Amino acid sequence: MTVKITKPEVNIREKISELDKPSGIAGEAMLRAKTPQEQNELIGANLNNIIINGDFQVWQRGTSFTTGNKYTADRWYLYGNGSTNETVTQQTDVPENSGNSYSLRITAGGAYAGSNYAMLRYKAEPKDLMKLNNAVGSTLQFWIKSDNPGLYTITFLQHRISGSQRQISRTYTINSSDVWEFKTVTIPADSTVLYDANTNYLSIDWAYGKNSQYFSGTFNDHSWVDNVTSNRQPAGQTNAMSASGKKFSISGVQFVPGKYPSGLPHLHRSYGEVLALCQRYYYKTDIIRYKNLGRFNHTTGSGLAWWNHPVYMRAAPTMSTSGTWNTNTGYTGALSYAGISKDGCQLASTVNISANQMVYAHGASIIGDAEL
Repeated sequence: MTVKITKPEVNIREKISELDKPSGIAGEAMLRAKTPQEQNELIGANLNNIIINGDFQVWQRGTSFTTGNKYTADRWYLYGNGSTNETVTQQTDVPENSGNSYSLRITAGGAYAGSNYAMLRYKAEPKDLMKLNNAVGSTLQFWIKSDNPGLYTITFLQHRISGSQRQISRTYTINSSDVWEFKTVTIPADSTVLYDANTNYLSIDWAYGKNSQYFSGTFNDHSWVDNVTSNRQPAGQTNAMSASGKKFSISGVQFVPGKYPSGLPHLHRSYGEVLALCQRYYYKTDIIRYKNLGRFNHTTGSGLAWWNHPVYMRAAPTMSTSGTWNTNTGYTGALSYAGISKDGCQLASTVNISANQMVYAHGASIIGDAEL
């Protein structure tokens, strides 16, 4: 006699959900998540994005620059020896469906020479890097586009208070000409460094020029090492600036603790939030027709008024002024600064004015610079 036994189909997900919270509320939510993106949103991994202005919204200094060794988009430094002859501009050309609105484009003004160096640098403050100390590693992700496909390098440099450096590099490949491509690189944690001050920092360098002095040694892409200069690039590094008009563009940059080889959804901050984060390092007030800066002191002489920075800054900034300054009785001239701190400073008139004068900005800006 043959006995046939049948069992109904079992939905494992439903059975797990029927258990009495097998792994807690958070664990149950993770089990119910249908995609890696849903899981990432639950744990908030991309909320730890260390990069500020990685979608290139904020350009307080302007939206077009030439030559090297200067900040361009806020928090982004064009690092070169001054003769590489590039132009950096803000663009609305962005990867499709990325959620980004802007990109940074570097355009060659002439052929790049091998004796030059050319990199786009991001400087991360140590206080933002503390979260990396307990991570198994970290992930850098970005969109990239160039009309010179090939092998490119990213170098991570720890700049210490002592003046020494630690370094590790990674390569990535641009496969097609003039097409946006998504890239990720992961690096191991460096247990020898504690980020506990605001005077040293980590720089991330996107090399877009090929420099022979940087690949004269064995390419270091395996572990953090001390004071490396000669092996930051492989010999196969591509020269993106091989001829006038050649372009190298970047958008949607994110750097987070943990290793995510496939990347994470990009954290899109509002313009106001990004601007405030950028102003911790640099701010420039809008050029305005008239702005009341306050009443100077109550006696005749070189008057003083208090000026508040827009946000609490990284360090006491270097202050500068552009434009013309007037009092309500016709004083015109420049202003000097005193008592500069992280939260504000005194504005001082450079000549004597009458008591109780109101001081107005007329077509002028105040600039505070506390960059790393």
